[in-house]
Amino acid sequence: LGHALGLQHEQSRPDRDSYVTINWENIVEDDKPKFTRNNMDTFGLAYDYQSLMHFEEKAFSKNGQPTVVPKSAGVKIGQREKPSQLDVQRISQMYKCGA
Repeated sequence: LGHALGLQHEQSRPDRDSYVTINWENIVEDDKPKFTRNNMDTFGLAYDYQSLMHFEEKAFSKNGQPTVVPKSAGVKIGQREKPSQLDVQRISQMYKCGA
């Protein structure tokens, strides 16, 4: 759903290295391009650990070890239940509508 609305993966933000560590050695080789940073518009919004578009901690792991690790202790990533509040704000700004 997020891709259809034009959202990109949160851990692909240009500023992601301030918020998460990518463990390249744990990622399946063919899936490494999914973890590259993109020159995407963040709309001035904070990094969203709760984003529907954030990979889970062991996404595309080749060895069961974490591939994406939050730099803030106790933060959970990879929820898939519903868009976060910041997801909704981002969509609203992308399409210039009120939300």
